[in-house]
Order: sequence, then C-alpha cells, then structure tokens
Amino acid sequence: MKNILSFAVLGTLLIVSGCGGGRSEIAQNIAYRSPFDEEALFVAVKKNDSKYCEKIATEELKKDCEQKINDQKIYYQALEQKSEKKCQEIQTQQLKDLCTEQLKDEKDEMKKEQALREKEDAEIKKEAQIEVSGNIKDCDTLTQSYLKAQCQLNIATSLAAEKGDSKYCQQIEEKSLRKACEKAVKG
Repeated sequence: MKNILSFAVLGTLLIVSGCGGGRSEIAQNIAYRSPFDEEALFVAVKKNDSKYCEKIATEELKKDCEQKINDQKIYYQALEQKSEKKCQEIQTQQLKDLCTEQLKDEKDEMKKEQALREKEDAEIKKEAQIEVSGNIKDCDTLTQSYLKAQCQLNIATSLAAEKGDSKYCQQIEEKSLRKACEKAVKG
C-alpha cells in the first residue's frame, strides 16, 4: 500500500512538472517554496514587518507575505478603532472572521458592563431614597450587601444620634458596624 502511494505521489509530481524539460507553473511554485522563504514569511508575520517579505524568492509567496502583513495592520487598526467596517478590508478570511468576532465579543462585553453599571446606579439611588425616608427595614430590599450595610449604618446612626439612644444600632446586622454605631452615639 505504501509503495502504491509513493508511486502515486511521484507520478503526480512528474505530471505537474511536465515530465519534459519545461516545468509547469505549479511545479515552479512547489520547487521555489524553499525553507528560507517559509522562514522569511514566518518572521515577517511574527514581527509584522514587510521588510522580511523582500527576502522571499517566490513572487507569489512574497505577495502573500505582503498581504498578510497588510492584513495584520488593518486588523490592529480595526480593533483599535473598534471598526467592523475596517475588518471587512482584511483579505485573509480567517483574520477577517477573527476581527469581526473579537469586535462583537467586545461590544457584547461592553453591553453587559453597561447593564451592570445601570443596575448598580439604580441600587445606589434606591439606597439614597431609603436613607431619606429613614425606614431601616427598607434597607433589606437592597440586593447589594455593601449598600444594605451602608443603609443600615447611616439610618441607625442618624436615628440613634438624633434620639440619643443606641437601641437603634441594634437593627444593624453587621456586628462591626453595630459597634461603630454604638461608639458614635456614646461619643
């Protein structure tokens, strides 16, 4: 089986090369894609520097190298500018898809962060309204534990100081804050 495969590959190469003295275009591309060209392409892409493309002997590979470098530059510009339109200028399909997907993910993440900020802002406003009302029981409706603790501390401390009675401090759930309230009232 291995021998048949070897002959098939060899036969294909002979057909591609034209068997005669002249070589076909495909055979020339295969023959001239040297390890040096591949290394220059690798370095150029890794360093994102087209000067390494100039070292490539094969014109087609040199153009491919220059295109990849250009695509990388567009890719980074698109991400920096957050421009899906710029992503569409990329010629390499995989990089174009990656660019579009990354911008979509960033946009989704920004939407999530915005929603969380809006939720927290609403909670902060609610906490402020509860403090103005002076009803410490309403602090329990807050979902953020730090806002709930702050609400209880501020209302209890205010009531305790106003009435001169530390019993209001007992309504604070968090022990360290309860002690701080009692200490503030006692002066």
